[in-house]
Amino acid sequence: MTKLFSLLAVGMFAMLGLAACGTLDPQIKQALANYEEVTYKGRIYVVGTAGAASKVKNGELPERSITKIGWGPNRETVIFEVDSEGNEFFRIEEFKRKYNRG
Repeated sequence: MTKLFSLLAVGMFAMLGLAACGTLDPQIKQALANYEEVTYKGRIYVVGTAGAASKVKNGELPERSITKIGWGPNRETVIFEVDSEGNEFFRIEEFKRKYNRG
């Protein structure tokens, strides 16, 4: 739980830094370089690579994910792919920014 909190805090501070200076930290830039949203069976999957997006389109869902019910722009369930680098938190923050989920 402490690691999760630490990653969340780092992500939040990184996004604050992004807003404050208008430039992207290299880790954030890399994490969001392949940000993709795929709609599959009424759910929105937010993944970090073109390969993962292709898999979702073919019905192969992420092994690990974070699910947010009702978070989509039309109240869809949104599923964020979890990766070993913790980049899902950057994708969550980007989704929130994009859809004004503050």
